[in-house]
Amino acid sequence: MGDYYTAKNMADQHLIHSGLDYTLIEPGSLTEDEGTGHIEFSHSGSGKMPIHDVARCLVDCIDTRQSIGHACNILCGDTPIREALIDGA
Repeated sequence: MGDYYTAKNMADQHLIHSGLDYTLIEPGSLTEDEGTGHIEFSHSGSGKMPIHDVARCLVDCIDTRQSIGHACNILCGDTPIREALIDGA
């Protein structure tokens, strides 16, 4: 996994310095559990995250200008996804 994380970091840095609008979504461990539509931001990044909620988060980022320029570590939580992106990104 070391090579993957090195390549991902290089790609993230390239994007950050590209001048493009971006939002980096970094979920915890993906699960096939049913999505809840709620997330929390995490500094540790350790915890579970349903694939459905990650997909919903990606879609909601498209319409949420407040998330531009941020890297968001997300886990299951209590805040509706769009609200979390607007308030916490």
